[in-house]
Amino acid sequence: NILNDYMLGRLETRRGNISMASEHYKRVIAMRPEWAAGYRAHAELNMLHNHRLEQARGYAAKALALEESPEHYYLLGVACVKLKDFQSATSAMEKAVRLRPEDARFRNLLNQLKQQKTPLP
Repeated sequence: NILNDYMLGRLETRRGNISMASEHYKRVIAMRPEWAAGYRAHAELNMLHNHRLEQARGYAAKALALEESPEHYYLLGVACVKLKDFQSATSAMEKAVRLRPEDARFRNLLNQLKQQKTPLP
C-alpha cells in the first residue's frame, strides 16, 4: 500500500533510520511515479541528514516537475544551497517568492542569497 510505505518512510525518517526510510520512499516512487510527495519526502530525508545531496536535488527537481508549488521551489533552493550552487538556489527562491510573497521563509532565504551570505536553512 502506497500510503503505508509513505507513512513508514516518515516514521523511519523521524527515527533517523535513513536506509529504511529510503527503501520506503523508493517503493512509493515505484508504485506511483507521478506522485510528487514521494520525491519530496526522499529529497527531505537526504537533506535532513546531508546524505546524497545531488540525489536530493534530483528528487526535489522531479517533485517540482510533477507539481509546481512554492514549497517545491523552496525544497530545490535548499538542496542547491547545501550543494553551494547559490545561483540555482537564488533562481528557485525567486520563483518561490513570486508564487507566495507572504511566506517569510522564502523571502528570508532569498535575501540571504542576494546578500551573498552562506545561508543555513
